[in-house]
Amino acid sequence: MHQLLAIFIDALGFETIKPDVMPFIHGLSKELCLLPLKPILGYSDAIRATLFTGTYPDRHGYWIMYKFDPENSPYRVYKPLKFLDKLPGALQRGAKTIISGVLSNLMRRVGSYSDVSTHNIPYNVLHFFSRTCRRELYEPRALPIPTIFDILREEGMKFAYIRSQDVNVFKAVKKLKDEDFVLIYLHYLDFAGHRYGLTGPDYRYFQRAVDLMVRTLIKELGRKAEHMLIFSDHGMTEPKHYVDLSWLIRSPEHGLSYLLFLDSTIVHIWYLEPGIKDNLRNVFQRMPYGHILSDEEKKELRILFKHRWYGDDVYLLEPDYQIFPNYISLLRPKAMHAYHPGFRHQWGILIGEFDGKPSNEPVTMPDITATMADILGLRKPAYCEGSSLLLWCLFMPPLYDRPLGNV
Repeated sequence: MHQLLAIFIDALGFETIKPDVMPFIHGLSKELCLLPLKPILGYSDAIRATLFTGTYPDRHGYWIMYKFDPENSPYRVYKPLKFLDKLPGALQRGAKTIISGVLSNLMRRVGSYSDVSTHNIPYNVLHFFSRTCRRELYEPRALPIPTIFDILREEGMKFAYIRSQDVNVFKAVKKLKDEDFVLIYLHYLDFAGHRYGLTGPDYRYFQRAVDLMVRTLIKELGRKAEHMLIFSDHGMTEPKHYVDLSWLIRSPEHGLSYLLFLDSTIVHIWYLEPGIKDNLRNVFQRMPYGHILSDEEKKELRILFKHRWYGDDVYLLEPDYQIFPNYISLLRPKAMHAYHPGFRHQWGILIGEFDGKPSNEPVTMPDITATMADILGLRKPAYCEGSSLLLWCLFMPPLYDRPLGNV
């Protein structure tokens, strides 16, 4: 018997659960308790780090995939290959795909990194960066503070973390035995939103497919799990305008007097020479797409750090805009997340057997961490900033005894 079955649906927004495309999840949200979930400012990997620790980036240390670390960068081997940045688009992508594949395999063997992919970072500045985390977040001691997986290991409890991008979910489920905690991660809606946008038939196909998957998983595992949670990490929105900042990275000053990391919604800025700060700040402050975050905003968003890993300044876009080309996306995303978490379209969801009516006040990822720990009978770490939502309805019939409805 599993103590907890948790289904983690990437990019399922609070406002997108509709009965015509997600009838089963919509029905569960009405029968159980649906709560909005407010994400952190950041991308899915940083949100997962917050989920797995119960605290925020300024405490667990992980905010973006790459950090400013020129002294220790494993990517210095790419510096002699910077001439590839000048090749035409298709030829450049092909050459870099082959070279990065070969070098990444070698670097993984000698550098103990689980992933050293380069994405679209220009080779002439790649040597400024290191991967923020050497290991997958579920692996032992992946972060400076223990994750829920580390605590489970310490307590001698068994768990399974099934990720749809790695394995066939249903084949993996059939191999489950007596794990205390089963976490199933479904990436499909995040992929579909980026690839197709949020309104067309292709996206609706993925919504229906995920709904059917969840229905099937609960039918398969419902009798084997004492408790269940369904949650997501964020919502998405479609931008109205795409912003091309490549002129700033083509400048001969890029990598000499300043350095940029272009994400889809965030620009990380480093001032490599003292005299450039005021001029470059003025360039960004004149742009109508967003604003440079103040220290007060960073503190409120829990991304104020004492080091330079994630930028001397951070420029955050408004939801109408998205940066493309950028250092991560190969294709132009048609929908995006990682805007300010105050926007409702960025909110995710939490569905569980909680006593009480749905509330408009959003919960947080650390609340989910505390709730999972409570269900599993784990000690709540001192650094966990969430509050358990575990007020189980005493007279609620077991999940597997309820009608599953039609899809």
